[in-house]
Amino acid sequence: MNEEEKIIPPLLIRLERQYSLHAESLPAAPNIQAIKDALAARIIELMNKDYPKFINGLYMLDINEDKVTTVLYSKEKDKIPLLIADLIIERQIQKIITQNMYKEGKL
Repeated sequence: MNEEEKIIPPLLIRLERQYSLHAESLPAAPNIQAIKDALAARIIELMNKDYPKFINGLYMLDINEDKVTTVLYSKEKDKIPLLIADLIIERQIQKIITQNMYKEGKL
């Protein structure tokens, strides 16, 4: 099992909890790109329907504020949801790796 395959199950659990991103809405064998695409669609929905909840969710996930600001003020408006999805996935993977290191006694 490669690193991506190990990361996907806990990543899906976290994204389902925070963004109601259900595994059933993804391909049978989801990869990071499929997860990112589904998350970007959910981000568009949140940005359009409940922007304060969207921003609060980023804050709760401890996404770097400077990175978020840079993305939100990007000239490529159509790429904002995918770029935000990248930031969310990147942060969640960092948390998963740290959690695994604690479990293994490496920290």
